[in-house]
Amino acid sequence: FILLDYSRELEKQLNRFNQDLVEFKLHRGGHIDAITSTGMNLLFYKENFRDQLERLENLITFELVSGKLNNIKSIDLRYKKGISVLFI
Repeated sequence: FILLDYSRELEKQLNRFNQDLVEFKLHRGGHIDAITSTGMNLLFYKENFRDQLERLENLITFELVSGKLNNIKSIDLRYKKGISVLFI
């Protein structure tokens, strides 16, 4: 049930900028692949998911002000202290 909790927490963050979670997969290596209704891809590790989600929350807050959220193609949160963002 922990993955269900993770997907719900992620959905709350995505809803802040009108995105819906359409796919949430755990892969054998322990990474999680999430895809939104607009095709944005988000990558997490199962381990330390909440830390990664907090970094995503900070990014969303920052980008809501900048107006660039809808130009993001993918976000990789698997780094220990950072993220990688690919813009369209």
